[in-house]
Amino acid sequence: MTAVDLFNTLEDLKEEEFKKFKWHLHQDILEGYQSIKVAMLENAERQDTVDVMVNTYQLQGALKVTKKVLELINRNDLVQSLPHTSSGPEGPTGPRRNDPAEDSEKRLKEVRTEFVKRVSNPVLNQLLDKLLERDVITDEEMQSVRAKVGSEKAREVIDTVRGKGSEASLDLIAALCEVDPVLSRTLGLI
Repeated sequence: MTAVDLFNTLEDLKEEEFKKFKWHLHQDILEGYQSIKVAMLENAERQDTVDVMVNTYQLQGALKVTKKVLELINRNDLVQSLPHTSSGPEGPTGPRRNDPAEDSEKRLKEVRTEFVKRVSNPVLNQLLDKLLERDVITDEEMQSVRAKVGSEKAREVIDTVRGKGSEASLDLIAALCEVDPVLSRTLGLI
């Protein structure tokens, strides 16, 4: 069972079914599996959705969640086509991403240097708008960041958000995934 199998399964969903599938991922559908933030899937295509699920739940956990959601949207035919879950370790018990909020600060610290090198000015401006909308930063903080140039601007964004804790860091990751999925993938955030 690979992420490609999950992708192929999602390819079999009609567009309306896929929207319902993503909606269910925002809900608490299985005990022990946290929901995925709306912003992480808002504009996600099928491949992005698989990436987010595997990063959040690991492969076996993503398989289990996929089966549950397919049952909820009455696509039992697709459930039958997926392999049975193994008795091996599953998503929330595995070492990666137990709770995205818990390790989001650490993840931002790990990608800080690459983020500063690679993020473009237009993306930074979009991130600032998203962070202001989500009340992660204040108007004053946004103005302070906008006064900076180049890599200093990127450093100020990531450091300001990291200083506000895990939830704020998770909001920055979600906003970056939404605004620039390619950079997010390059940084290993999805």
